[in-house]
Amino acid sequence: MSETKFEEKDRYWMAADIEKNRLNLYFVGHWDSPDDVPKYTEHVAKAVGMLKQGYTIYAEILDEKPPSLKVTSVHKKGQQIMKDAGVTKTAVYLPKGKMLQKMSLMVVGRLSGMEVKTFGNTEEALVWLEEK
Repeated sequence: MSETKFEEKDRYWMAADIEKNRLNLYFVGHWDSPDDVPKYTEHVAKAVGMLKQGYTIYAEILDEKPPSLKVTSVHKKGQQIMKDAGVTKTAVYLPKGKMLQKMSLMVVGRLSGMEVKTFGNTEEALVWLEEK
């Protein structure tokens, strides 16, 4: 198996896919404060440390509510770690109707300097990641 998984139960899980040189990231539960995800940036650093420069990210935002503003710094730090580790493309699957989550994602991306592209379905996102 070419994946190594990291998770914070009921909040997120991520897997470093060595074969595809990709970080798969799933946001599954609401983050109200940094205390909800104490190992997030540590997990990001470990996961991207297993990948090579030029890796890609596929993410899904499945939480029903946008993250609290109190966790913006956690997301920003995580994205800075990803950017410093050499991410080239980030595709985010965002189900229809998640406008507040999309706005939050764009704000944090501007703060960290990491660009992301959102998609309404998984297939389009994965096809875009595979394009050279």
